[in-house]
Amino acid sequence: MMISAVVFDFDGTLTRPEGIDFSTIRREIRCPDGVPILEFVDQLDEIESRQHALTTLDRYELEAAITAEPNFMAEATVRQLMNMNIPIALLTRNSRDAIIRALLNFTRTTYEDFAVVITRDDKLPVKPSPEGIIEAARIMDIPLAEVLSVGDFVFDVEVAVNAGCQSAFLTNGKKSPHLKPDFQIETLDEVISLIRGASL
Repeated sequence: MMISAVVFDFDGTLTRPEGIDFSTIRREIRCPDGVPILEFVDQLDEIESRQHALTTLDRYELEAAITAEPNFMAEATVRQLMNMNIPIALLTRNSRDAIIRALLNFTRTTYEDFAVVITRDDKLPVKPSPEGIIEAARIMDIPLAEVLSVGDFVFDVEVAVNAGCQSAFLTNGKKSPHLKPDFQIETLDEVISLIRGASL
């Protein structure tokens, strides 16, 4: 299947993994293990509790963004995709402010390089719901079947399945969970090989 656009996750995909201390966030907002943080926040009944949780999450995300570093081959891959005229997008459960701040630490990649940036601030249902990637494909004017979702977490595979696009799971050199992505890659530059192989 042809790959005409790439939608990247951000934390742990374009940035080096393990930047955000999710265990501390969970402890501070009393989020149970096994429950995604944003889904936990959404189900909080008290407005004050929900606001405290979001403020805590924003604080830790921005702290992580200040020290974020590009992942291995991230910037080279982005530049190569741009040279190939392959539109790229970001789809993240993170906040827009954290993305903007983290990208300041990149030397060859800017916010403006992305045709679309969709964060939780856009008020669309977050991954693994398909709405974000469907919207990104619509803006880029690319058929969903020709979109490749690239990320390091189960949601990045699930969102592709839910939207009807292709998925590449980034292992970051570690053993991957029991997923069934279309592709499994160890480093981001393998995306270029996938695109070239798909065009043959």
